[in-house]
Amino acid sequence: MKTFIKYTGDKKHGMCGTDIYLCWCNMKNKCNAVGSNVKMSYSWNKFENFFSDMGKKPVGCKLTLIDKEKGFIPGNCYWKEFDKPKPVVDYKTIEGRVNSKYGLSAWKPPRGVQYVK
Repeated sequence: MKTFIKYTGDKKHGMCGTDIYLCWCNMKNKCNAVGSNVKMSYSWNKFENFFSDMGKKPVGCKLTLIDKEKGFIPGNCYWKEFDKPKPVVDYKTIEGRVNSKYGLSAWKPPRGVQYVK
């Protein structure tokens, strides 16, 4: 039976509740989930080993696998910056309607009306 790790307040290493600790918990939960094929290094069952291999978690980054087949093992993970969301820009069409998903370039004029940039 697979178990899930959660924040317990254990002060053994003094890092419970930090971003890196929560990232480690999420990684273990992903590997322990029922039906999951994601593997993890046996040494990374201890947070201290994971932290010594990966170091501090940079702000705005997430733990990412290089090769998904190998799983979470030393040398196969790195800190990747979160994808920055594209800004949503609202464009008003000629009729005054708002098209915020695709912008003015995706707007098609009514029949018989020519669009001039």
